[in-house]
Amino acid sequence: MSRSIRYTSAKFVGMKSIENPDLEKRAFLSGLNGIIDKSSSAEKFEEMFNAVNAKGVYFSRDILQSIRKDYQPEEERTLKTKIY
Repeated sequence: MSRSIRYTSAKFVGMKSIENPDLEKRAFLSGLNGIIDKSSSAEKFEEMFNAVNAKGVYFSRDILQSIRKDYQPEEERTLKTKIY
């Protein structure tokens, strides 16, 4: 008999070694809780793990800006460059 087990409290984070905004967006939209550059400092890793544990998610500002740009109307892209 096959049985499905769900881990609702599990969190998943990834590490990247190259810049690939498309892959980072897909990871975010697929439900990855965080992504960080492999060369980041120990402090940044700690910051990521603490954020994922407390808030459930950690993505750098550049990844979030890239994702936001894809879902923002063209006229708003030229008016706003900051994430609020």
